[in-house]
Amino acid sequence: AVRRMVKDHQMTFYTAWPQHGFQGHIRDLSPMGMQMDTRESLQPSQVIKIECRVLEATAEVVHSRTTAEGGEQRCIAGVRFCTLWFQRPIGTFLSITA
Repeated sequence: AVRRMVKDHQMTFYTAWPQHGFQGHIRDLSPMGMQMDTRESLQPSQVIKIECRVLEATAEVVHSRTTAEGGEQRCIAGVRFCTLWFQRPIGTFLSITA
């Protein structure tokens, strides 16, 4: 069990290649996965590519649900990282100085 950190970052994700990306938001993040929301519908087992200022990754959708937040239809999805590269490897989750 890894604690997730609340984040609020814009992200772009792709469901196929080549493709113009879809927009979404990172809601929370851990080294194992993240929760995101978007206007696009995502299905469990779907593999997506994610890019943002914090990370680049490929991920598998583990669960998704549709909700109406702020008067618009949104998809809330949990994804598990298959590959992961942090733009800034130090300080994303933990920074310690002695």
